[in-house]
Amino acid sequence: MAAIRSKLPVEAPLTMTALSSWCTGDAWFNSFPVAEAVPMVFHMGADSEKIRKFLRNGNDWSEPLCRGSYGLLVGDTSEIKLVSGRRIYYFKDSAWVAGDLEKLRRSETR
Repeated sequence: MAAIRSKLPVEAPLTMTALSSWCTGDAWFNSFPVAEAVPMVFHMGADSEKIRKFLRNGNDWSEPLCRGSYGLLVGDTSEIKLVSGRRIYYFKDSAWVAGDLEKLRRSETR
């Protein structure tokens, strides 16, 4: 991350994705030169139910770098409680195609 950061203009923020488990106490990356770590709240493997329960109960990430956003999977209907006012980054298991963004916008307004 330091090598990437060194190649970017000072004013350009560097953001990384992070496993959700990293954001609940496994903060080995908190010294990275990044502006934000986006917790991926999907494909969580063995920690999936533990993290989903953690979020459903209204808990927040313990790692400050993770408190600005969520990474969500398009079409995932899992019930989790998101803190309002945070950026949402959407990921897909397949390539984005024309019309995906409009479908996403429509689903958010329901």
